[in-house]
Amino acid sequence: MWEFVAIAVAAAVAAYAALSYYPKFMKGKRAGEIEAELPTMLRSIGVELNMNTPFEHALRHAAKAGGGPLSSEFEALVREVEAGSSIQDALKSLAGRVDSIMVKRACAQLVACYEHGEKGDGLKRLAGEMMQVQKAKAREFAARMQMLGLVFIAVSCILPSLFLALVVVGSAFMGPLFSPFQVWLAFLAVFPLVDAALIAVMVALLPAHLKTGNGAGMFSERELRHINALLRAKGMNFEVKAAAVPAFLVSSAVSATAYFTLDYYGITGAPAYATTFFLFASPLLAYFYLSHLVRQRSAKIERFLPDALFQAASLQRGTGFERLIASVARSGYGPLSEEFAIVQRQVRAGVGVVPAMKAVAQRADSVLLERAVSLLVQAYHTGAEMSGAMRETAEDIFEVFSALLERRSALAMQKYTLLFGALLVPVILGLIVNVVSGLDLSALEEISKVSNEERVALLSAGIGAGQAYLVAFALLSSVLIAQQDGDGRKAVLYFTALAPLSLALFAAARALGLFS
Repeated sequence: MWEFVAIAVAAAVAAYAALSYYPKFMKGKRAGEIEAELPTMLRSIGVELNMNTPFEHALRHAAKAGGGPLSSEFEALVREVEAGSSIQDALKSLAGRVDSIMVKRACAQLVACYEHGEKGDGLKRLAGEMMQVQKAKAREFAARMQMLGLVFIAVSCILPSLFLALVVVGSAFMGPLFSPFQVWLAFLAVFPLVDAALIAVMVALLPAHLKTGNGAGMFSERELRHINALLRAKGMNFEVKAAAVPAFLVSSAVSATAYFTLDYYGITGAPAYATTFFLFASPLLAYFYLSHLVRQRSAKIERFLPDALFQAASLQRGTGFERLIASVARSGYGPLSEEFAIVQRQVRAGVGVVPAMKAVAQRADSVLLERAVSLLVQAYHTGAEMSGAMRETAEDIFEVFSALLERRSALAMQKYTLLFGALLVPVILGLIVNVVSGLDLSALEEISKVSNEERVALLSAGIGAGQAYLVAFALLSSVLIAQQDGDGRKAVLYFTALAPLSLALFAAARALGLFS
């Protein structure tokens, strides 16, 4: 009774604190996401201004790039200007909507560029300063994670292990300290909530520019479009949405059949549950695998993109656009050359250059490719000499790759701490179970305040609850690692690997018999 009261009171206090802090948290979160996109956006606008692109057109291009919160703000800015507001007032309005000093500095610099007719060099310098600030925050975060990683391992591993030992061994001397229900409550609620609280602290400390990922959102229309295109390229002409319900109906029937078949042959417990889960979730796992293939192809395209732009810059002066396309198509840039070969065939078949080039950006899930295609289309429209702009765009992409390397470096400690914890926790818990189950307490029967039946019941509850805790811990770790990778879709893949591996390590540690 008192356990439920305490949990209810704690939940009420936590809910009140969360609801009070939530608006401020979301406001700061959005500001951080906008700041993360700001350097790339400013450099892009600076490149266009150096190409003598009209200021209004540069703002419109910024509104269409990326699809993130900063692009949304620029879309609102463009709508204000089209409704009759001046560019200065629209930029001031944007600065007022976002609680960020960096955004206010960027808007002030944009106003100065517009009023004085300046080129984009000032914007590019400001973007470089912002990028340096982001890198400094990444290094500071990495230093903090070294300490938080040790705390997380101690809380997630040592505390549950000591608690399990106290439940079984301590009760033999001091009486029943906990009931089997309380043991289950501790492993299913208390310890996972403590782990989740520490993970929440890590996420809160994570700089916004390290949280951003590439590509379309999970289950978004854009992602579905790319997956459908991948299926069509492999000769499978069906839509993912149309196949989702039939696929889950089939997987449900197959998983139920497998469960009853395993039960008929005496295979129960974790093996039966794991097999049933994998069969039922197989359509979802297949979807995430296809999504991974889409992102893998886009990553290969992005890796070759700077080289293709440098090549285009060297050919652009006095070179026909069709010759430029043909040069990239036969240069061995992997999937990027394949896409330009498709453009070359379409142009020869009578399709316009602009529609063929825009189709490239639609087939690949890459914001960087969209920027490069937009630049090439602008070069085709204007016929201007844009070799310098192409080189600057290639250098911008190299800066993006550098930021990604900073991200991986800053998150490496946290990521491997979670992976190490997901493997260490089941081993330690399994060894503790091995120790306490192998202790001979028969000599303490006269002074023990717990009967042998009660001790067995507590140990059985600890084993079952410990396994449930391992699954919950694997789920928490998988979600956070996937966020650090910038791709929440990987959480399912990490969980399907870590959960059964944790249970297997727990069973192996129990069976070692080193201390029995």
